[in-house]
Amino acid sequence: MVEHARRFRVVDSLLPLGAFVAGIVGWWAMTVAFSVPSFLLPSPVDVVSLLVGNPELYARNALFTLEKILYGGTTGVVGGFVLAVCMAYLPWFRRAVYPYLVTARVLPKIAIAPVLLIYLGTGTGTAVVFVALIAFFPLVLSTVAGLDRTPPNSVRCSDP
Repeated sequence: MVEHARRFRVVDSLLPLGAFVAGIVGWWAMTVAFSVPSFLLPSPVDVVSLLVGNPELYARNALFTLEKILYGGTTGVVGGFVLAVCMAYLPWFRRAVYPYLVTARVLPKIAIAPVLLIYLGTGTGTAVVFVALIAFFPLVLSTVAGLDRTPPNSVRCSDP
């Protein structure tokens, strides 16, 4: 039984690795077979040589990405939490806003991206707004649901 479990874990690890290698080989074969120009689709060899030759490329892009995640995530979480608290404690506000939030949440984010690019351009601001939107909608709806389902005896009000 133990040997079978161990073999199963090895296969589970090797299958994704094999798929990754097959993808890289297929990518390389397509760039060679169809003579794809490197500005359209660089070969895996070109990508690896660029990344190995420029290690600061990782750090610089990681910092840019982290900056966008922190700004957008913070904006989405704070804005979503404030809106959720307002919706939980103001029933008229909830009835006015909730249908629009549900509708906006079910819209595919990939459909919103081109609109953001058209109106906001391709800068950091667009990425921050996109990250904020991704964090905002699930947080609002989940927080409202959690606040609604909290039993009254679990809520404590402290006297000053």
